Amino acid sequence: MKDSLDNDYPVTGACCNNGVDYSAVDIIPGHAYTIIGYDEVTIDSSTVKLIWVRNPHGDKTFTGYWSGDDSVNWNSDTKS
Repeated sequence: MKDSLDNDYPVTGACCNNGVDYSAVDIIPGHAYTIIGYDEVTIDSSTVKLIWVRNPHGDKTFTGYWSGDDSVNWNSDTKS
């Protein structure tokens, strides 16, 4: 995936439909998303791998951990 994104190839993915309720964070099971970027963040010597996704239908916005509004995980150390 990283190589594809680095070479500007389009990458898509779908949320799993495994019976887990993702409605609290506005992820739609079985729905396709465009993967538009990636990053790695180090927290307390642990690396967290993140992907940035876009909802092509634009009717829901992810609100869970590491979303744009997540002030708990995004701080001055992880934003740099």
